[in-house]
Amino acid sequence: MFISSHSFPSSIEEIADKTVTRNIRQMQAVKTQLLQDSLDILLPAGTLGYHNLDDGILGLVGFVTSLMGLRSQVGKVLGTGVAAK
Repeated sequence: MFISSHSFPSSIEEIADKTVTRNIRQMQAVKTQLLQDSLDILLPAGTLGYHNLDDGILGLVGFVTSLMGLRSQVGKVLGTGVAAK
């Protein structure tokens, strides 16, 4: 039975490099999502009276988190996100 050498990584180092790269991308995605969720929680928290931020600031927060979500979705569609790797 012939097994092509192109279908398997040639060394343990290649496997480790790919794993480390994937883990770094995943950590970056988690940090981005945590930031987005932390900003998003400000919107209902203001309605519930937990803070007294100006409506303009809350609008800016909503705009920024919307852009972050758009960037994430475009990355998934175009294959540049973590799920594609």
